Amino acid sequence: YSPFWLHIWAFELYLVIKHTK
Repeated sequence: YSPFWLHIWAFELYLVIKHTK
């Protein structure tokens, strides 16, 4: 497990939400 990958996932999700709104 690596917090780095979690950060990537969270950032990607943020971009998706930002793009959707």
